[in-house]
Amino acid sequence: MNSFPIASEKFRNVASKAVSSYVKKQYSKYFTNEDIEDMVSDVTLRMWRAKDSFDAEKGDIFQWVWTIAKNVVRTSALAKHNRADISLAFEEGDIQDNCPYSTYRGYEFGADKDILFEETQESLFDKLKSERDKLFLCWKIEGLDSKEMAERAGISVEAVYMVMFHLKQRLQSAA
Repeated sequence: MNSFPIASEKFRNVASKAVSSYVKKQYSKYFTNEDIEDMVSDVTLRMWRAKDSFDAEKGDIFQWVWTIAKNVVRTSALAKHNRADISLAFEEGDIQDNCPYSTYRGYEFGADKDILFEETQESLFDKLKSERDKLFLCWKIEGLDSKEMAERAGISVEAVYMVMFHLKQRLQSAA
């Protein structure tokens, strides 16, 4: 710990320089100031957690921090890209009632939650003709994994995968 070349009170400053320079070089105008602050915090935390693994013989401390920053920035850029469709839905600040990203999720807390769950379950079972399919659906709802289902049904785990695949297809086509 004494051999680490940066004092802990300077971690954030060094992390900030590394993140800012990489963002400026590769992603200028892509991140908000808040995004950059989050990434600096992430780099600072990673530096702290990995400080004992730093080896001066393998390279310069600033190259080590730069690598951490580069990985954090790239991960953040990918995450931001993956959220782009969702973010566009909120751009105007209005959330439509039928928007799948609505923040109102009253069904999770409503008094009818159990009734709705039972009705949904019944409708799934009603769509299945085979008793075997109903049995496997029941086991899935109970939370059994493929190995447990295989043991109960006396078939291989691979066969359970196929049963579940076909079951999912039947339920999707019936929906």
